[in-house]
Amino acid sequence: MANAVVPVAKGLHHASASKTDLLLICQYWASPGVQLPEEPKEIQFQPDIPRFGRAFHKTMESHLLREPVLIDDIAAAYFVDRDRLESYYVRASKAVDTFLKKQRWYNVGRLVEKKLAYDPFADTTRVLKSDGERDYSGRRPTELPGTADLALEPGVNRSRPIVVFDWKSGQSQYDAPKNAQLRTLSLGLTRHWKTVVSAKPKETAAIVIIVRIDDEFMEMSDGTVDFETLDSHRVLVRGALRKAISGIPALHPGMHCRYCPGLEVCPAHQNPLSVVDASEGMMEPAQVAHAYTRLVAAENLLKKVRKRITDYVEMNGPLALDNGKYADLVEYDEENLSKASINRALGKLEGETLISELRDRGCIDSKHVKQLREVSNLDRKKR
Repeated sequence: MANAVVPVAKGLHHASASKTDLLLICQYWASPGVQLPEEPKEIQFQPDIPRFGRAFHKTMESHLLREPVLIDDIAAAYFVDRDRLESYYVRASKAVDTFLKKQRWYNVGRLVEKKLAYDPFADTTRVLKSDGERDYSGRRPTELPGTADLALEPGVNRSRPIVVFDWKSGQSQYDAPKNAQLRTLSLGLTRHWKTVVSAKPKETAAIVIIVRIDDEFMEMSDGTVDFETLDSHRVLVRGALRKAISGIPALHPGMHCRYCPGLEVCPAHQNPLSVVDASEGMMEPAQVAHAYTRLVAAENLLKKVRKRITDYVEMNGPLALDNGKYADLVEYDEENLSKASINRALGKLEGETLISELRDRGCIDSKHVKQLREVSNLDRKKR
C-alpha cells in the first residue's frame, strides 16, 4: 500500500543502493540541497581504486552476457593495468561459472548490470533506461537507484528465491546477509519480480552472494535474507530517505565519514587540522576514540584535496609557490615487486617457488611491525 505524499526538497537526492549503509547512518550528504564535489569528467583523472573496480565489473558484464571480453580495450578505456585486470577477470569468471553450474543456475534467466529504481514509499521498482555507466539521472525524487551486478530470476512457482550477486574488488571484508547494499537490491528485485509474500515472513526472499577478489586471493560470502528482514529494511530505508529529502537532513559524524562523498563539503569537517586541538589533554578512552575518528576523516580529506590539486596541475600547468619554487608533476619510473606481481607473471606454483627461494636467500626484507589498525572484536579476542 502506498504511503502518504512525502514532502520533497527541490532536486534529486544523492543516495543509491551502494551507499545504503551510509544513508542509514547519516543523511546530510544525500540531501538534494547539498552540492557534492564533482568528479573529473576525464576518466584518467578519476580515483584509481574505483576506476579499476569499474573496469573489472565491465569484464564480468561482458562475460555474463556471453559477449567477447575485450581485455585490452577495457584496460585502455579505464587507464588500468592490463595484466592485473586480466588476472582478476580470469579468476573471478572461472569461480562464478563453476559456482553457477554446481548450483544448476547457469541457464537460469539473469539480469546483468541492470539499473533499477526502488521507491520505499510506494514499495515499487522500475528498470531505469540510460546509456551512461551508473547513470541514474532518470530516477524520481523518492526512488533509490542501484545496479545489480548479477541477479537470477526466481524459480517457477517460487521454487527458488531470487539470487543476487555483487562483485567487490579490494581488501575489505563483507558479510553478505548483513550487507545493506544487497538488502536494498534484494528488496527492489523482489518487487520487480513480484515475489512479495506476507503470509510467510520467515520464508527466504533472496540468496545473496558477495564475490570479493584482490591481488592475492578470492572468497565468496553467501547467505539468505527472509521477507521479514526485507520489510524491516524497507522501513529503515524509507525513514532515512525521508530525512534526506525533507530539507532538514540529519548530520552524524563518525568513522563512516572517510567513505562519504560529501566529506569535502561537510560542516563537521571544515577544519581538518582542528583534530590537533582535539588531541590535547586527552585522558578518557572516549576522548581518544573521538580524536581518532576525526583523524581518519581528516587524513582522507587531505588525500582528496591533494588529488584535486594534482589533477589541476596536470590540466593547467605548474603552480607558483611563495618560496620561489613551483608545485609541478615530476615523472619517474617506479618498479614494484610484490607477491601478486610475481604470481601474475609466473603463475601461482612457479611464483610461490620463486618467492620461497628469495626468502631463503635473504632477498626479502622482513621486520616486526606494530601499527594502529581497526580490528573486529572477534579478531581482537583471538590475539
